[in-house]
Amino acid sequence: MEETLSVRITRKEFNEMIAIEKFQKGEVTITRASEMSGIPLTQFLDILHKKGINLHYGVEELKEDMVDLE
Repeated sequence: MEETLSVRITRKEFNEMIAIEKFQKGEVTITRASEMSGIPLTQFLDILHKKGINLHYGVEELKEDMVDLE
């Protein structure tokens, strides 16, 4: 008989996972990912650092973030 594993996560955890995934794929900027997750940018940066996720943040991403902030 096959075992079933059930894992429950909160909406906040789900949003964080999706935002990180989209950021890693380059689908959203870091600012947009933090907004999607509902986590302030400074905390989001800390989470990425703790998870060992490369920021891959360059001039183009900065330009996109500047537009997003306007």
